[in-house]
Amino acid sequence: DLLVPAECCIVSSVSNAACDAYLLSESSLFVFDTKIVLKTCGRTRILDAVPGIVSLAQESPSVGGLKLVRAKYSRSAFKCPEQQPAPYTHFALEVEALDELFGHLEGGGHAYVLGDQLNKSLWHIYTAGRSPPNSNPSASSCSHLKKSGGTMTLEICMTGLDAKYCEHFSTCGERSTASNEGLRIRSGIAKLIGAQDAVDDYVFDPCGYSMNSVKANSLVTIHITPEENCSYASVEFCGVPLPAEDEAGEKSDPDPDVEVVQPWGELSNVVKSVADLFKPESLYVAATCEGGGSGNVSGAVWEILPRDATTFKKMFSAEQALACYGGTCGFHAFSSSCKEGKAKKAAAAAAEFVPTILEDEPAPSPLDVEQVQQTMKLLI
Repeated sequence: DLLVPAECCIVSSVSNAACDAYLLSESSLFVFDTKIVLKTCGRTRILDAVPGIVSLAQESPSVGGLKLVRAKYSRSAFKCPEQQPAPYTHFALEVEALDELFGHLEGGGHAYVLGDQLNKSLWHIYTAGRSPPNSNPSASSCSHLKKSGGTMTLEICMTGLDAKYCEHFSTCGERSTASNEGLRIRSGIAKLIGAQDAVDDYVFDPCGYSMNSVKANSLVTIHITPEENCSYASVEFCGVPLPAEDEAGEKSDPDPDVEVVQPWGELSNVVKSVADLFKPESLYVAATCEGGGSGNVSGAVWEILPRDATTFKKMFSAEQALACYGGTCGFHAFSSSCKEGKAKKAAAAAAEFVPTILEDEPAPSPLDVEQVQQTMKLLI
């Protein structure tokens, strides 16, 4: 019932000691003891679910009456904002709605837009509330979080996916838990996420794929729209423990009592691993650091990808300190070097092609936004 206002529903779920993870008809929901992460896509109304969730957390005897202290909302640019329901047609309208929900929190609300306005390669962020007492929200610590280990969330969004790779994510008869495990192995997802406490995934009919996995307090979620004309994928690693730095600025290992989710060694290498799997035409990375001790991990993402300059071109990089809320967000954009070649070939083919239009030929229908997973994320 809590998700009905957002116009999505629960498909399946898995749990570990720290988190209940739900696959939704339109993305994912993760419920921790004192935190909720809700991701939706398409034309859903994510903010409409907030009052019910907050009310339940405050009033339910089973959770002991929690108090809302912080909230964060983020999304990339919509492909067709005019087809979104209000207030999602424009970020300024979303900010008004968000302020009505969260503006009363200590420190008030803050809104940011990172990226390239002309090319609509943008990352939108709204935060409200203050950072926990044990973290330092100052601008200097946001740029180079130090001292105690913090956490990072990597959100990787991709368009123009490799068509051959996308063939993994269409239905060929009924799938079972065993066949889904085989799919994860064949597609490389199992290797990407490594050992997890629990994994839950679903292949939609006729195509599409969603996956949640949890390990200790960390999570990984993947959502893929494989249609060739609008292929899109999002891969998120959330709550990844970061190494601390001592007084001399030397990195130390993460807290030994905290399990580290990543199996890939250097944290930012995961971006290259994801790019190698999906081979997208465009790739965007939002790297958000919270707490302390990251060094400039967000900047490290920019430096490490691409290792091979013939594969991807760096388009732009932007970094924003998150006032009051604490932490920093870096937004980085990359474009496949093959993209220009494809565009030139398509233009040449179009110039040579003279179409024959029949009088009774139906006009092409507008793009259905629901086919494109433009993810909105809410953390409260």
